[in-house]
Amino acid sequence: MAQSQPVVPPQPNQAFYPVSALYLFQEYRSIEVYQAAFSVAPPQFDFSRRPKLWFDSTVDAANDPLGIVVYNAYRLNPQTQSWSYALIAMPNKEAATVNIPLMAERNAPLMPDWEVPARALLDNEQLFPTIGNALQIKRTDLALQQAQDLGQFTNRDRALLQAIAKQLNVNI
Repeated sequence: MAQSQPVVPPQPNQAFYPVSALYLFQEYRSIEVYQAAFSVAPPQFDFSRRPKLWFDSTVDAANDPLGIVVYNAYRLNPQTQSWSYALIAMPNKEAATVNIPLMAERNAPLMPDWEVPARALLDNEQLFPTIGNALQIKRTDLALQQAQDLGQFTNRDRALLQAIAKQLNVNI
């Protein structure tokens, strides 16, 4: 039987990284990836359910299929186009199984994928949407160091220059 348990991932040692680096579960983005991982085919895709590329084998779906499990995940609000760390809730049976569409079905108008549960941001991490609103994480301590390494001015540098300009009566 396939096993997938939540694991809190370590913080990457990079200035920027994809939100997937915070996921508590591995994603199985295709039937082939799932088969390679578990040597069995995933359950057949069910069009009545949202696509779901991860599963939680710690949920007791057999004894409590109607129970509800709650996770936190990063979610894009379609109206405001802003990202948030939000609660997602689903029945145990849903949490315990994948629902991986075939590639041909991926192009069909489907319900949105279930978000992947993820850990919260650490104090030195920020949400950093990129072009197309793809979500990345910015590690503030390393991004500042990277900017300094590239010779870019930091906020502290700018404040110092403004103070010097003020002392010299230079308007900037």
